[in-house]
Amino acid sequence: MRLRLALVLVASCGVEGGPAPPRLSHAGASRAHEPSVTAERVDKLEDNARCEGCHADVAAEWRSSLHARSWDDPVFLSAYAIEPLAFCRGCHAPEAPLEDASSPARHLGVACITCHVPKGEAAAGTHLSFKGRGADAEGCASCHQFEFPEPQEAAMQSTVEEHAASPQRDQTCGSCHMRAHPGERPHKDHTFRVQGDAALLRSALTVSARRGLERTVDVTLIATGAGHAVPTGDMFRRLEVHAAAGEGPQIVHATPVVLSRELELVMTEHGLRRRQLRDRRVPASGEPAEARLVFPQEVTDLPIRWEVIYRRMGPREAAMFGVDLESEAIVVAHGNLGPSTAR
Repeated sequence: MRLRLALVLVASCGVEGGPAPPRLSHAGASRAHEPSVTAERVDKLEDNARCEGCHADVAAEWRSSLHARSWDDPVFLSAYAIEPLAFCRGCHAPEAPLEDASSPARHLGVACITCHVPKGEAAAGTHLSFKGRGADAEGCASCHQFEFPEPQEAAMQSTVEEHAASPQRDQTCGSCHMRAHPGERPHKDHTFRVQGDAALLRSALTVSARRGLERTVDVTLIATGAGHAVPTGDMFRRLEVHAAAGEGPQIVHATPVVLSRELELVMTEHGLRRRQLRDRRVPASGEPAEARLVFPQEVTDLPIRWEVIYRRMGPREAAMFGVDLESEAIVVAHGNLGPSTAR
């Protein structure tokens, strides 16, 4: 039972033999969980290697990306080892046949041929034309917009819907996550700037803080530099807002505020499922998110330092899967407030 709960808390997968795989919330995402090339293709590894051979600079960027490690990511593999589902492989190993969980092609992750070789392209041995999916909402939707196994008002991942609701809806996903490289061989950056990019995360938000009453600090966050909610993607990602008053041994800490999706576990006829209770993330619309931090005592005469920290997941999930939260934490904003002059 403990293993079952571990999967329910961390993996973004359904249950084999249960309801059908999640339906997509975006009309352009009908290709999700399908290999991007036909079954006649002789050798996916060889095909991808030929792409890398002609585009070595781009390939080096891709190999450093989370796309290339989508199958080999340790956290994903920990969840997949508990419940190895074809649904999970559809996005984490799209070049491996769904019926063959041991295919070496799974280690390609989201590969060159996943995005650049259309379905029906000629078999191995011919030149592969680089076209296919673009770095826009439709091209990204197949793995970044989908519903819970038992659909509810909230999607399991909703990045594409968030983008459509943002002031930056006219920009492509690639305009932020695949910045252009100039030079002799100009190309789009294939490291796919995401969660580990501290500069990108910091540019996503405008954050300010002010004193409230004698025991409070109000922190305001606005997604001015992101075309989606912050954080987006995996449902466990979160922002933590912290504040400490005083100096040296007399420091007083406020109760932290977590900005994330709030979920509960419910028992259904298909087993344990997640249900979203509310969404406290910084919205894509540009509306502010407010975090009020409360100290255990009056801090009017004390200096205050505040900070906003991005984390991949919460402490319970991190303990289950051996994730060092402190080493992965990114401070995306911070500041200081002097003692209040009000008396």
